Amino acid sequence: MTSSAGRLFDAVAALLCVRDEVNYEGQAAIELEQLADPAEKSTYHAPLTGDAPLRIKEPELVAAAADDPATGTERPVVAARFHYGLAAAVVAARGRLRDERGLNVVVPSGGVFQNLLLQEAGDRSGARQVPGAPAQPDTVQRRRHQPRPGGCRPKGCPGSNSLAQRDLRPQRVLLMRDEY
Repeated sequence: MTSSAGRLFDAVAALLCVRDEVNYEGQAAIELEQLADPAEKSTYHAPLTGDAPLRIKEPELVAAAADDPATGTERPVVAARFHYGLAAAVVAARGRLRDERGLNVVVPSGGVFQNLLLQEAGDRSGARQVPGAPAQPDTVQRRRHQPRPGGCRPKGCPGSNSLAQRDLRPQRVLLMRDEY
């Protein structure tokens, strides 16, 4: 599964006047994460659509983030609701793939999944469960080494077969990657 969600963070950061130009990859997303109000309990809804491929309807998520400030909602609240909405959609996608394909181990990878707010909201063992999302009975494992762009590591490099070296039987693994 790939999220390709980095541009969503850039769009919402620009909508909230957090950052409209970046000096390095991920800058807008980092600043949007820092803006988010950790006390916020609400979330925006981002439904899933399709069977193959499974997709998150991100336009609804971005539209909610664009509309809320016009009603007087503070930027930190909007940033938090966006994060929790995306996390809820990812949790729902994981659950659907787990139920349909028997995948019960998730290995998030890529820039978006380095976001601590998303990790806490989406991990079963996180400090906060996603508001409105079902409990997640799957296992979430964090990668120690992030792959280079394109997701490959040359043979012989540390971590090149880190998943293959683990005995994950009888579990099936879902590698969630963020690609642009």
